[in-house]
Amino acid sequence: MQEVCVSDGAASWDELLFDLLEARGHDVSPGARDAWRRRIADWRAATLERCPELNVSEFDFVRKLAASIERSPDEEESWDNLHGDDLYLACGAARGDPAALAHVGAILEEEMNKALRRFAGASDLLDDVRQTVREHLFVGRARPPTIGQYGGRGSLRGFLRVITTRTCLNALTRAGGDARRHAHDDGLLAALPSPLQDPEISLLRKTYKSEFDQAFAEAVAELEPRQRTLLRQHYIDGLRPGEMSVLYDVHRTTVLRWLQQIQAELLRGTRRALQRRLGGAPEEIESILRMLASQLNVSLHRYLA
Repeated sequence: MQEVCVSDGAASWDELLFDLLEARGHDVSPGARDAWRRRIADWRAATLERCPELNVSEFDFVRKLAASIERSPDEEESWDNLHGDDLYLACGAARGDPAALAHVGAILEEEMNKALRRFAGASDLLDDVRQTVREHLFVGRARPPTIGQYGGRGSLRGFLRVITTRTCLNALTRAGGDARRHAHDDGLLAALPSPLQDPEISLLRKTYKSEFDQAFAEAVAELEPRQRTLLRQHYIDGLRPGEMSVLYDVHRTTVLRWLQQIQAELLRGTRRALQRRLGGAPEEIESILRMLASQLNVSLHRYLA
């Protein structure tokens, strides 16, 4: 996400903001203007409470906010859910403000330590991971610093968590390891919502439990690496679609569609694996799979709420 080029011709930060909003077709009536002034003031107050030494002006923040204004197709969702205080901190860090860098760096350190604890044999990669993450976030090489991609549509902590987890996985791969074997939680399967908890199919589960469990595990293993990454980010890292949309620079509905597509692929893969194991598709298996689709839909909606 790149910041939108905005004019400095405005006499005040709120005039600049309202020019941007009006250009995007947003409401700039007197009532809406008052609401925006309160919103900016609340975000700034919340940020200064967390980081009293922060030195980021309203002008600087509005310039950063311009990217979210420019990219938001849904005004209500954007403003009601925007993490404005996190965006203020990210704005300061992107501008090199020492207080913001220290505050964001402290959150980053916590998330790096958590990520490394999740991977067996990864402690010796701490320095490499720390250097790589900080370089990508705050310095950049071939591309602008990653902190500039944060747009406030998810928590800053969640944004940092995904970056550190991805960097750990990449570091393990470069070191010659298999990130899936290193993970303490081959927890992807354990973290996925259980598809067979409905008592209606308890008998079928007892009959085919071993075959189904192995088939479902095979279906997960057959997913593309990117699909498994999305599952890990959602079910293990606990990121909501809005937070994931920040990382991938897409709208929340796009992430929802990706997760639904993965769900469908898991069902197809499970069916294929069961057919290989049992030599056919008896009516009982099709019943399991139909109920599985229903249960996963319920579970996914619960997790995405």
